[in-house]
Amino acid sequence: MILSMTAYTYVEQQGEWGTLRCDIRSLNHRYLEVSLKLPDSMRDCETAIREAIKAHIHRGKLELSLNYQPGATVQTLNINPVIAAELQQATQSLTTVFGTALNLNPLEILRWPGLLNTVDITPDLSSAALRVVTQALAALNEVRAREGQSLCHFINARLEELEQLIYALQPYQSTLIAEQRQRLLDRIQEINVSVDAARLEQELVIFAHKTDIAEEMSRILIHTQEIKRLLAGSTPVGKKLDFLMQELHREANTLGSKASSLRTTHVAIDSKVLIEQIREQIQNLE
Repeated sequence: MILSMTAYTYVEQQGEWGTLRCDIRSLNHRYLEVSLKLPDSMRDCETAIREAIKAHIHRGKLELSLNYQPGATVQTLNINPVIAAELQQATQSLTTVFGTALNLNPLEILRWPGLLNTVDITPDLSSAALRVVTQALAALNEVRAREGQSLCHFINARLEELEQLIYALQPYQSTLIAEQRQRLLDRIQEINVSVDAARLEQELVIFAHKTDIAEEMSRILIHTQEIKRLLAGSTPVGKKLDFLMQELHREANTLGSKASSLRTTHVAIDSKVLIEQIREQIQNLE
């Protein structure tokens, strides 16, 4: 499955602890570059989040933000032991003074200033944060897969056009030497000079060597077939395709420099246009 590097998605989860939302945006990049925006309460799970990203994403510039909205505050009641001890001591002193036990209401004791306090219980969100990030990464890859499929269709269509240009040029090359011979003979007859037949053949051999593009055409077809094979695979191929595009550019440039006819020149130019269109889309593939 070929993946695009450009995509966006978000996942939101709710629980007793509140609401977690993970937004992820990915862009094309030569390597994997991760930018995280996490609440301070979740900094302890940053390493685990980065490991989850590496397991799902291999290439691209990824921006991930995690937002947390607390739910209903959970509290616990704590008794201040110092004030409780002082109240107990005071109660015992009063019992000694009055000579009888005091009948105290526990609720009245709990209302004593400073005796009772509440403490907010902060939930452990590490597992919930990692869960929502993992789901968001899976959703992101689904978007990237759909985009990658569209890019593959576009690239394969341009590869077909490029191959048709080369296939159409191949038969013409076999007549190129004969046409050049006839042009030389016509020119010799026009200027009415005598030419050594051996020298004429020598010039034609030199011309044939300089204008032989069979190797370039063959390599272009080999590269297009390899690109198709990689696009049909299921592993990240972006870097390999970058290299193949450089090779295609080089062969097309050589094709143009060896062009000895208007037809070959047109094929070289059209090939460069198609190769550039393919290269622009390949830059978006992981």
